[in-house]
Amino acid sequence: MATYYVSKAGDDSDDGTTPALAKLTIAGALAHGSLTSGDTIEIIDEGSYNEGALSIAATNLTIKHTASNLGRPKIYGTGLGGSAATYAFTVSAAGATYQGLEVSNYSS
Repeated sequence: MATYYVSKAGDDSDDGTTPALAKLTIAGALAHGSLTSGDTIEIIDEGSYNEGALSIAATNLTIKHTASNLGRPKIYGTGLGGSAATYAFTVSAAGATYQGLEVSNYSS
């Protein structure tokens, strides 16, 4: 089981395996080629993540944050291209756990 990090200071070309090499987007972390059952996506920065229909393909995945309670990350359904997304997550594998995320502006 591995942890992949997401940060506003990150870069999706990084591997995401340490806070210093964090991914920029949640989608970038979810698309990591080594993502397997039981892994964790940890969002380490506060702020807004405008990403829609995030694809979860690994079983028993955990998506959580370690930002402060006052500034927890917010996932907005506007998508990276500005169009509204129907679902926050598109799940094709069972057992995803979401901890401490604020999700809004999705149509379903």
